[in-house]
Amino acid sequence: MWSTAFQAGWRATGLVSECEDAVTIVTQLSHTVVSGIKKPAHGRDCSLDYGDDMTSITADLTDGAVVELRNGRHVWTADEPIDLDGTDTGPNPYEMLLGALGACTCITISYYCKRKGWTLHSISATYTYDRLHADDCAHCDDDATGFMHSVTAEIFMDGDLDDEQRARLADIAKKCPVRRTLEAGIVFDETVTF
Repeated sequence: MWSTAFQAGWRATGLVSECEDAVTIVTQLSHTVVSGIKKPAHGRDCSLDYGDDMTSITADLTDGAVVELRNGRHVWTADEPIDLDGTDTGPNPYEMLLGALGACTCITISYYCKRKGWTLHSISATYTYDRLHADDCAHCDDDATGFMHSVTAEIFMDGDLDDEQRARLADIAKKCPVRRTLEAGIVFDETVTF
């Protein structure tokens, strides 16, 4: 079940009235789903059951830089490239973050077109992450200093769309719940146990 916050994010965009449809599409888009949920090597399943109020992922380092990720329904892998002492068996953490943005953008636009009855043949979103110095950032605030995190998006849509619809979809592309979460900032509450 999706978190209440996630459901509210989708509903706030006006794209879906029921998030169960979102579950189906996200599941179809996941290319790294493995059937069956395994317990980590230490024998404990650290997955926390937050009920319907939160989305939860459990990550366990299995070997070198390989991390097994679980959400209670799926298992997938993150890793680092070989030149960073990984084994390159999965996307690195920043690629996972960009993948979440890309999937969310595609789903958001698709749902909007479906709700409006607009014909969308295909959509592709490419996200690129970089760190740059504020002095080198033409589109950053004048008050920005030091190094900044930058994400560049290139979104391609093909469909039977007029200029007004294209302009609206360009705006909708900026409204996916994952992007809104990142833009709003995140509060961390951590517990470390030994």
